[in-house]
This record gives sequence, structure tokens and C-alpha cells, in this order.
Amino acid sequence: MARTPPSEPSAWQISEAMVIWQKARDVLLAVDPSLEDDEIRLGDLLTDETAKADEIAIRLLRVSRDADMMVDKIDDRIDLLKERRDRFAKRRDRTREIALRVVEALGFPILRDAEFTTSKGTSPGGVHITDPDLVPDQFCKIERVPIKTLIGEAIKDGETVPGAYKTNGSVYLRINPR
Repeated sequence: MARTPPSEPSAWQISEAMVIWQKARDVLLAVDPSLEDDEIRLGDLLTDETAKADEIAIRLLRVSRDADMMVDKIDDRIDLLKERRDRFAKRRDRTREIALRVVEALGFPILRDAEFTTSKGTSPGGVHITDPDLVPDQFCKIERVPIKTLIGEAIKDGETVPGAYKTNGSVYLRINPR
């Protein structure tokens, strides 16, 4: 249900609304550059002849929720694609290992095909870590990450933490689906 403000907006509020409308227009143009040539369609996306400010906000929030759902679905798809990539990497490694055994068993130093040529090589070897806790610090990359929760508590208790300060909270819009 659309909610209208209790009183008429001030000149400042109208000015702010226009700035926000311009930002919304810029976002829509960034998403769909073809709207640049179709001001009528662009205007229809933002408003219509009877639209009120709250209706415009509701439309923008619906676009935001749609984008949020797309982000979630893309994240899901990325997870599936990573799993698929890992399966293909394992398949690649297994089949190369088997092919190497066949080449060695048959004594072929080189195999030629229309798509590729193979030859056997020896890797330089690598390092295998059996127990990371036993490796001396000089051979480790130590990642230094500030613990914001502890820093926040310290500042709240009146301590000064060099290199950190407490910020004011920011205003945000919570969208609760029905």
C-alpha cells in the first residue's frame, strides 16, 4: 500500500527528490544504455503521469529487490560452475595420469596427433607441508587482520586505538518481503 507524506514537501525536499531522480535515471541508463535514445520509455520506467514520489520509490525498491534476487541466483550459479570446473579439473588430471601410464608402458617418447603433440617431461618437484604449525615463522606468510569487533569494544570502553576510529552509523532501508 502506497503511503503519502502527511504534508506537502518543502522546496528542499523537492530539490533532493530531483537529485535522487537524476541518480535513478543514471542507474537505469547504466543498466540499459538503449534508454538514452528513448526518453519516453526511460520516463515510463521512473514515473507516469499519475505517479507520486512514494510510487517512484516503490518502483525503485522493486528494481532493487529484483537485482538482489539476481545476485543470489548468480552466486548460486557461480557455486555450481565452480563445482563443475573442479569436476573437469579432476577428470583432466585423471585422464592425463592414465595417458602417461599408457605412453610409458608402450615406450612412446612422443605422440603426434592432428590436434596436439605430447612429450614426456619431469617436473622440478615441489614442497609438501606435513605440519604447518612446525614451519618456522620466517618461512610463513603471516596475515595481519585487525579484529574490528575487539577494536569497537575497546573504543566504546574509552580506549584510543591507533589507526582506528569509530564511525557513525549510516541510514539504510530495510526491505521486508511479505
